[in-house]
Amino acid sequence: FYFAIYVIVSLYVFGLEEGWPPLDCVYFSIITVTTVGLGDYVPTTAGAKIICSIFIYFGVACIGLFLGLLLASSLDDASRKAAKENQVNNCSNCA
Repeated sequence: FYFAIYVIVSLYVFGLEEGWPPLDCVYFSIITVTTVGLGDYVPTTAGAKIICSIFIYFGVACIGLFLGLLLASSLDDASRKAAKENQVNNCSNCA
């Protein structure tokens, strides 16, 4: 969800600020958030550079939220499975 908002905002911000087509804006946002930084698309105006530097922090935060969500989900699944196995193993009426 957060990553989708990040990409949509990049379409709006860099499309208006730099005049890039939508596909180039998406490409730039993904290259930026993954910290690859190929350098084929770079902000040219001072305003776009400031916006991009702020945009990078939000992008890294979005990736952190996404990875944290994946980790929390996998830990919840593992704890539910362990609790169910514990309940079955310690149930006197289940055998």
